[in-house]
Amino acid sequence: MSAEQAYPHLHIVVLAADEGEALWPLGRAGAPMCFAPSGPGSKLSMLSAAVLRSRALSEHPVHVVTLPELEDQVSEELQGSAGLAPDDYDIWCVPSGRGDAFSAALACARVRRKDPDAVVAAVPASLLVNDTERWAPLVYHAYLIALRDRIALVGARQSEARSGAVYLRRGAQFEGTEDAFAVRALVDGTRLSAAQRALSEGASWYTGMCVARAAVLLGAFAHADDSSRDAALAGIGRIAETAAFLALLDPAAVQTPEAAEIIAALPHVNFTRSVLAASDRLVLVPTTIEFSSLMTLADLDALSEKDAQGNRAYGQALGVASRNVTSYSTDPHRLIVSYGLDDLYIVDTPDAVLVADRRSAQEHAPLLEALEDSGVPQLHQSRTHAYPWGTATLLSEETHASAWRLDIRAGATVENLNLLEDFGVCASARSDARYVVRQQAVLLAGNVLTVIADSDEPAQLHAPGGVFGCNVGQGLEIMCVEEAPAVVMYTAALSIAS
Repeated sequence: MSAEQAYPHLHIVVLAADEGEALWPLGRAGAPMCFAPSGPGSKLSMLSAAVLRSRALSEHPVHVVTLPELEDQVSEELQGSAGLAPDDYDIWCVPSGRGDAFSAALACARVRRKDPDAVVAAVPASLLVNDTERWAPLVYHAYLIALRDRIALVGARQSEARSGAVYLRRGAQFEGTEDAFAVRALVDGTRLSAAQRALSEGASWYTGMCVARAAVLLGAFAHADDSSRDAALAGIGRIAETAAFLALLDPAAVQTPEAAEIIAALPHVNFTRSVLAASDRLVLVPTTIEFSSLMTLADLDALSEKDAQGNRAYGQALGVASRNVTSYSTDPHRLIVSYGLDDLYIVDTPDAVLVADRRSAQEHAPLLEALEDSGVPQLHQSRTHAYPWGTATLLSEETHASAWRLDIRAGATVENLNLLEDFGVCASARSDARYVVRQQAVLLAGNVLTVIADSDEPAQLHAPGGVFGCNVGQGLEIMCVEEAPAVVMYTAALSIAS
């Protein structure tokens, strides 16, 4: 069989239900990392890239598992930057806060109900692949192993160990294959020392991608339940049983209060560290393809090269008498200076800055709990939202007016702007029927073509300094020319209707 053909019974499941708060303040419930660009200047988000590179491998729509509050945003993203049709994918929503074990079980149960012989390729939306040409052969290799009732885990090389990662120790060669091996042990690299030891001994970094029959993955839950001596994992088999029951119902039924009560009673566990770690069917599929992932602060280290003092910078940064400091800024014009500091992460966003000791950053739960107790809105909301066309950053917020900076990718089109609702601003005034919303934009950089429905001059090319505006609801489109990105200052003001 050619690797370019769709593989029979293969179902691609893209896991996009992680709120990304382990990467706070970059990742938040209202702005998960899966919507971030898949690379510098890329028009595709990590989510779109994950769906597009796998779409041709399956005869079935790509199944995207996400949170209910992100369903519309996921659909807009896939139809926008990815250009997919509605029948190219389907979206399955799972409740938040239950761990990824339930998400995996529910996806497998639904797939198996559609196709009893289903083989599932579970791929994290945050997994970045630097060599897409070898992606299809890699999936096919893992698919063949899955047909032998094994769970194929894709392992990649890693130049430096990262805390929080999972590593796979290689055992004997898997029978009948040239490049696959039994997994001798699954190493939890929560502690950096454990991760470094595993990597030095030749272990592969587990990318989070696994391929197996849906029935085998569901059976792994019962095996983990039977073999576990950890009281926290007691009853883990009920996760698969509950998922099988809910799969019989309409997908919307999972969001009912009755279903939520059932799901809330399930163990809150990690799929890899609980279900997979207990399985005796694991097979390592090593690859030389370069992968990277954005799931924890430690993953930021892979985005840039370190200098002689071990400092890394994504954006502008200067380390003065500092060592092992990783700086990340969402603003390419802001300079981060570390002076006399060691072993830190510095993450700069428009509305929150995190300075974290490397050792403390390995465990993000206390940080999130403290933020929750303080009631700060930055825990869940972000002043920057990612869209298929680029990003919008809230600059100011008043009762009757708000302003944003729009960073538009070259060649992208901004349409159906609904920033007032997306950011939840001017809510009280918007509810008053006496008000109308007037939108205005000033082009700061680049060139765009604006189209305003029902306008006497529907198409105008604006150089920097150009101003254009209309009432909300008139169908404003802003099309960025292909040559370069554009920056637009956008304001929405409410005034009494005449």
